[in-house]
Amino acid sequence: MYANYRSAVRRDAPGRSAGVRRSACTLAALAAGTALVLPQVLYVIQQSTYNSTWAETFTRDDPLARVSGTGGFVELLFTGSHPALTWIPFVFAGMAVARLDLASTAVRVRLAVSSRSARCP
Repeated sequence: MYANYRSAVRRDAPGRSAGVRRSACTLAALAAGTALVLPQVLYVIQQSTYNSTWAETFTRDDPLARVSGTGGFVELLFTGSHPALTWIPFVFAGMAVARLDLASTAVRVRLAVSSRSARCP
């Protein structure tokens, strides 16, 4: 079933972004890197929104802020309850898992063992 699906998917399909073409190892490394870097970046951006007026200037012309009556994209990406930058590493990790050959028993066992070991001290 999976082999048929993979052969049906064109690797050079137009409109696909470069991030989709990355290997599982590359996406896993990207997930790990963004998990380490983005919290610090988010902290700096959040502090700069509290200490300056760039966020207010951006929100004034933000169409999402006009429609929703909230902070718009600044709130969605940086200052909201669950900023989108926080979740990007999980998106990359999910993409890495999706790139694995999940039809292979060995891959499924390694994935289960690694996820189990991450939960147990």
